[in-house]
Amino acid sequence: MFFAKTGLAAFASLMIVGLAPIQAQAQPSPAGLKRLNELGGYVSEAMFCKTMGYEITEEFDRFDDAIRSEGGRYGISPEVSSSYAEAAMNGRTQSLKAEFERAASGLSAEEEADVEAAVPKLTAFTLERAERCHQIAADPVGSILVPRPALTAASYSRQYADSLLVLVGYASWQTPFIRAGGDIAEAVGVCEAHLNRAQADAYLVSLYKPNLFSVAVEDKAHEFFQSRRQRGRDIAGDMSLDAAQCTRLLTGRAAKLKAAH
Repeated sequence: MFFAKTGLAAFASLMIVGLAPIQAQAQPSPAGLKRLNELGGYVSEAMFCKTMGYEITEEFDRFDDAIRSEGGRYGISPEVSSSYAEAAMNGRTQSLKAEFERAASGLSAEEEADVEAAVPKLTAFTLERAERCHQIAADPVGSILVPRPALTAASYSRQYADSLLVLVGYASWQTPFIRAGGDIAEAVGVCEAHLNRAQADAYLVSLYKPNLFSVAVEDKAHEFFQSRRQRGRDIAGDMSLDAAQCTRLLTGRAAKLKAAH
C-alpha cells in the first residue's frame, strides 16, 4: 500500500516527487474524484501541520485503508483510489511549497520597510494553514492523521509565525524597542574588537533593566539580544569596520534605541 510503504520521513521533507500513473479505469464521478483529491492532499497538509506544532500520527496503513474505503463509496476500486490520492498528494506537496515560498518572500529583504510589509502576508498564510489543520482534524478520515488539536488555530498560527519572524524582529511579542535592542546588540557584537567591557555594557545596559519586560517576554527578549550580539560577532570579520566606523554605527543604533523606548 502506498502510504504504508512511503513512511513518515519521506513526507516530512516535503520533497517534490513525480506523479504516479493512474491505473486504467472509467473516469470516476466528479464527487468521488474531489474526495480522493482532498484525502490525498491531507498527507502533505498534515506534514505541514506537524511543522506548525500539531501532533500527527504515523497511521498510514489505516489512512490508506480509509482512502480505499472512501473510493469504494463512489464505485472506485481500491487500487485506483490509492493512485488518485497519491497523485493528489504529490500535487499538493508542490503547491504547498510554492505557497510557503510566496508567503515568506520579503522577509530577507535589506530594507526594514520591505520586511515589515511582508509580515502580514506570512501571518495570513500561517493562520490559513492552521485553520486547515483544524479542518483536517474534524474530518473523520483526516483525523486518522491529525488528532483533535490541543490549541486553537490562532495559537498554532501565532507560535509558528513567531518562530519564523523572531530573527527579523517581528514576532508577535517583539516591540519596536526590542527590535532596536537587537540592532544595538548586533552592533556591539560587530564592534567588540574596538570596545572594552565597560563600553560594551554601556550600550546594552538599558536592555536589561529590571521589570522592563513582562514575565512572559523577558527571557525571550534577552535570548533575542544575545543571539543578535552573537550574529554581530559572526559577521564582524566580513564587515571589517574600523574604530571610526564602529562609532558611527553604534551611535546611530543607540539613537534609534532611545527613540523606540
